[in-house]
Amino acid sequence: MSKKYIIHFIIITFICSCIEPEHTPMLTYDAPFPKKNKNLSLMLGDKLTIKRANDTIELEIISTKDINIIRNISNNDTLFIGKVSTY
Repeated sequence: MSKKYIIHFIIITFICSCIEPEHTPMLTYDAPFPKKNKNLSLMLGDKLTIKRANDTIELEIISTKDINIIRNISNNDTLFIGKVSTY
């Protein structure tokens, strides 16, 4: 008897899963979520030196309320401009 109920349950579940709702609400986001900028100068300092084997890169970190800028000191090349957030 319980086998009969299980089979009926499976059939009803299958039929219900095939029925599409008339209106499916679409969720869209036109703008990115606002993210609070992390101040890299406070975390890493104003200057950062990266050493690997025979290569050394010296970076300058400039942070404001809205953006962080990371520049290579030797050739004045900007490596990163933007926000850094936890998420």
